[in-house]
Amino acid sequence: MNFRVKEKGADRKINDPPIAVKSLIGPRSEQQDAYAVFRLNAPLSEQRLREIFLKASSDVDLNNTSHIDHQSGGTTLNVASITPHEIVSANVGDSYTLLFTRAHENDPLQGEQLSTTHSLENPDEVARITDIISKSRDADEAPSGMLPEDEKHYFIEGKYVSTETSTGSIVSLNVTRALGDRNMGKAISKRPDILTVQRDQKNQSLGHQAHIALYTDGAVNLEYDMLGDAEYMAYYMDEGIKQGKSLAEYMAHEVSKLKLLDNVTIVSADLNALAETGDMFLLVVADGHGPRGAQCAKAALESIENNPEIDCRLM
Repeated sequence: MNFRVKEKGADRKINDPPIAVKSLIGPRSEQQDAYAVFRLNAPLSEQRLREIFLKASSDVDLNNTSHIDHQSGGTTLNVASITPHEIVSANVGDSYTLLFTRAHENDPLQGEQLSTTHSLENPDEVARITDIISKSRDADEAPSGMLPEDEKHYFIEGKYVSTETSTGSIVSLNVTRALGDRNMGKAISKRPDILTVQRDQKNQSLGHQAHIALYTDGAVNLEYDMLGDAEYMAYYMDEGIKQGKSLAEYMAHEVSKLKLLDNVTIVSADLNALAETGDMFLLVVADGHGPRGAQCAKAALESIENNPEIDCRLM
């Protein structure tokens, strides 16, 4: 998938292709994944990305207008800001951002997870949720026996965080951070985890080869969970890179052989090829969930597109 970049009034083609996108439709009746590739006119710092996530959270809530608990929704959000000097990864939810590098031509491909998995499989998230549950129980056992109106009872059921709504129904979510999900209250954090990877200041590379992939959890929640393991993924993706394929193309081809439990969207980029363009890019994937998940994912991307650092949307 080639595309053209406008610069100083002229079209300039980015070759062969440094950025690729693949989507696979699983058993869902509605496509709730969303993706975007933006060109930046200014680098995004960690603090600026926090502000962008905060604004996106607000915009998702504005578009998630249902006051009926079971008709609410939310979305995960993974972004990677790529400049010739650094990569800044930020995410909420359980989608993945992985970096793959090969220092020298004959070296094995190495994998590193840049995102943080926000689910009950993450001990830090379990501790955070457990603390919230403990505090809600303490409040409930106070002499008044009453909880403030903005407090909720939370509990853990297997891989799910659950709460009882004002109507007495139970709502559950298998991610511990997301945008939207107002029916889940403060148990679902909207604060992103952010990681910066500095590139070699001399040659602006990450070694002989460097690739990045952002993908939604439909590629992870399969019959085995090894696709969420950076070391295994490096071994798994090495063959595709040797064949000259993009990570998105090769991953989609291999994942399509398995039984999908969800939709899968993969955005990948050849980082050294991007560095040669001299441009800055922002890669984004969002995975909506709940009845209004598709609207939430779309609202998150539209919110990002309206920031002043965004020059144009390429894909």
